[in-house]
Amino acid sequence: MWKWLQRRKENAAHSAEPQLRGVPKHIRSKTYSAQTGYVYQYVYRGYRRLADESGAEFLFDVSRDRASSFVVLLRLLEADVAGCESSIGRELLNAERYALAKMTLFAVFDEQTEISKLATPSNIRADFMETTLRALGRID
Repeated sequence: MWKWLQRRKENAAHSAEPQLRGVPKHIRSKTYSAQTGYVYQYVYRGYRRLADESGAEFLFDVSRDRASSFVVLLRLLEADVAGCESSIGRELLNAERYALAKMTLFAVFDEQTEISKLATPSNIRADFMETTLRALGRID
């Protein structure tokens, strides 16, 4: 009975948020050793459309000490995606959008040492998109 009430309370709290898409069936914790010397554990939770429909927001649960965790939000704005798509001559696949989010996550880990800056939503830069896709072999 108590578990049912707890689930109902959790579902009510999350119903105000936009539904997450691309949620993995099996949650996998992964590790990344950043250039800053920190080792991060992260879990991909999914993505959701931004409230004003100007793009998508990718959510990752991140921990640096395995005792506490925080959410890292990475925003992929449609205006930047459109610019990238016009320069490469095709639409980006969902897998490529996720790859851009994950590579941006690694770049943020490599650049930032303060947790407060990591927990602030970051935009995936337009100049970073084409460079990353080229490095991943997705474009020539």
